[in-house]
Amino acid sequence: MSAWTCLDPSDPGWDRVWAAIAARYGDSACLDRESNEVWQYMGTVIDGESGRHEFRHRNLPSHGRTYWTCPTKPGDFLPREQETTR
Repeated sequence: MSAWTCLDPSDPGWDRVWAAIAARYGDSACLDRESNEVWQYMGTVIDGESGRHEFRHRNLPSHGRTYWTCPTKPGDFLPREQETTR
């Protein structure tokens, strides 16, 4: 069963995934000057031992609407306290 979570900007994986976008597309924003659209982090899907960070750009220059994923790696997330429900 898959679970959704999100990277926090303080997590080690945050800089890694944005650097991966920059390496692939030239910069981490890829601003479209007409629409002001940039890459958006949509969340992370964890499926057992693997996972993927998901991104979208609504108007990537020369590509249009684009979705991109980056595999999770060990150490992407800092340890978090478990939330408890009462």
